[in-house]
Amino acid sequence: MSEVTVPVVYELAVGGFGGYLIGFALKKVTKGLAFIFAVVILAMVYLAFSGLLDINYIGFATDVKNSLNYAGQAFVGIAPFLSNLPLIGSFIVGLFVAYKMA
Repeated sequence: MSEVTVPVVYELAVGGFGGYLIGFALKKVTKGLAFIFAVVILAMVYLAFSGLLDINYIGFATDVKNSLNYAGQAFVGIAPFLSNLPLIGSFIVGLFVAYKMA
């Protein structure tokens, strides 16, 4: 019994702590990036409205559609990750806890 529980507890602790640290850092970084993103979008809208910038909406929609197709293909190789399920699960829980608390 001890041969199984010690590695699982270790994976849970490492994953949870790592997820917490990354979630905390991610929360701080996303606040700054959201502000910068909003300023850039507002500048682009202003430039498009004033006629200084022309936006190709058809090309943008095509690029988004192609990106979504690539994302769908990424789920094919999910089998190797199932062996690390305790580590991944505790990492995700730690990430969300830190993101909500920070």
